[in-house]
Amino acid sequence: MTGSAAKTKRILFLEPQPFFAVRGSPFRVRATVSALTELGYCVDLVVLPLGENITIPGVEILRVPKIPGIRCVPTGPSLAKFFYDSVLFFYALKLLLRRRYTAVHGVEEAGIIAAIIGRLFALPYIFDMHSCMPEQLANLDLPCARLFARFVALVEKHCIRRAAAVMTVGEEHALYARGIAPLVHAVSVPDAALDDTGKASAADVERLRRELNIQDKRVAVYTGNFDPCQGIPLLLRGFAAMFERKEAFAHRDNCVLLIVGGAPEEEERRKVQLELAQTLNIADAVVFTGTRPAAEMPAFMALADVLVSARISGANTPLKIYSYMAAERIIAATRISSHTQVLSDATALLCEPEPKALGQVLAAAFDPAPSALQKRRSMIIAAKRLVELRFSRSSFKTQLSALYSAVEQPRCASRNTSQPRAVRYRG
Repeated sequence: MTGSAAKTKRILFLEPQPFFAVRGSPFRVRATVSALTELGYCVDLVVLPLGENITIPGVEILRVPKIPGIRCVPTGPSLAKFFYDSVLFFYALKLLLRRRYTAVHGVEEAGIIAAIIGRLFALPYIFDMHSCMPEQLANLDLPCARLFARFVALVEKHCIRRAAAVMTVGEEHALYARGIAPLVHAVSVPDAALDDTGKASAADVERLRRELNIQDKRVAVYTGNFDPCQGIPLLLRGFAAMFERKEAFAHRDNCVLLIVGGAPEEEERRKVQLELAQTLNIADAVVFTGTRPAAEMPAFMALADVLVSARISGANTPLKIYSYMAAERIIAATRISSHTQVLSDATALLCEPEPKALGQVLAAAFDPAPSALQKRRSMIIAAKRLVELRFSRSSFKTQLSALYSAVEQPRCASRNTSQPRAVRYRG
């Protein structure tokens, strides 16, 4: 399905997120639809009526109607998301009545929508798992959350069994899908580093340093949202624990933690984290930048001495990890499957997800001793080499091409007949 044979083929792509927004899912979707157009497909991308207006060559971006009173859709499950998913479903139905498509591609809960309309219109569909929905729902602090998560798990399994293909971010979710449906083509297509990673100019970096008043500071940088799985409280406690290691720093005031991100709808979470920083007596060394344009991310990574991900749960590797690896900065991360599917002790400073351990690796990331500098340099080189070999944009496009080729092939009993142990998620 490449070249001239695919030029007349159109994909209905359902992304139940604000688009474009500085979040992992929109970044991945932008990369996916861009790669599909390079492979010769036409794409109708259906998104929510929120986010930045952008253009992608070969992609028609279609926004569902606005729902009065809903100004934002936070990350993770929410009532706002549920209402917009309903609108997206009927909008997709309308498109299918008017246009002819080769396949339907649904991201996260839109994979369920893709399954329904795929069955109604006899179209193959791709179930795109950016995360595990039952796992997210089970973690909600709401009555009957676990019961609802079990119901969604049953629906998800039904949709996976009938999919033409399942696309995942990491291998753990691919194993989960294969365990449910051994005959379905379920593969991990890891993210690639953003195209502009490492392209920040010295002037851009200096401008940010002046703006944030962090000249001559040593800097740890976190980029992302405030979802509980990201471990921001752990990051703050680990940063505070680092200051207890007096042998690493002559002065407390020469180091700062930048927390880059946090959408406007996450303001309450930001206030909670700021209160925690004050309680830990590190508020003067922590800067919450708020949401910043995607174009500034390379500059934030370039000014960092260490890039941090203190994630505490989840099996999907966050997109930022690939950009961290390409940015040629040492990475400090928790030793959980979300990270270890990509990172290792050869490419990053890994630690158990607890404050003292994180404080120790942060101190190691700033250690000025020649032996420590050499060790970090070896890790940086290894991470850069790995991202170029396995997680490049070219590799992403090749794997996506293979997945879409499998969509047009009939299922056969030989596919995935010898699979590793299935991964189970329990609500």
